[in-house]
Amino acid sequence: ALDIDVRSTGIDFFTAGTYKWLLGGYGVAPFYVREELLERIGTDRFGSLNIAEELGQHRFRVYDDARKYGYATMGFGSVFQLRAALDYLLRVGVPNIEAHTVSLAQQLNTGLVGQGHDVWTPKDNRSPIVTFRHHRDIALVRSTLEEAGIRISFKAEGEELRAGIALFNNSDDIDKLLDVTGNWA
Repeated sequence: ALDIDVRSTGIDFFTAGTYKWLLGGYGVAPFYVREELLERIGTDRFGSLNIAEELGQHRFRVYDDARKYGYATMGFGSVFQLRAALDYLLRVGVPNIEAHTVSLAQQLNTGLVGQGHDVWTPKDNRSPIVTFRHHRDIALVRSTLEEAGIRISFKAEGEELRAGIALFNNSDDIDKLLDVTGNWA
């Protein structure tokens, strides 16, 4: 989770999947549109939830606020799960989570560079994601990570690895990953 104030930054649009760092389920993606742009961004789908008034003869008027984008029934289970997850994240503190995860990403980045890996994520990147190329046999990489119980994303046909560091990771997790990557000689 990154601490972002969409209003103060002047962002026009913002959306986020909830199934990773927001600790939510699938099927929900909060969507922000700067209020001044609501008029300009139309809808291409219509349903009972975004209709403000039925005008007869299959004509209707949609809401002119954010409700106009909510045309279908929500996945209520995922919405309630997200609510509980957001309450938890707010109790922990989004700035605290960002500081924790970005610090761990920097620890990983520094360690990988020190081991000679080709790290694609800039060292000062304010993100809990670190992507690197391993230049090793993919079968070896997969098996050593599996044996160590490390879950990591394989990209570019397995030649790149992407570590997504989350709230529940700690420095020992990073050291464990670096122990494995350090043995790929």
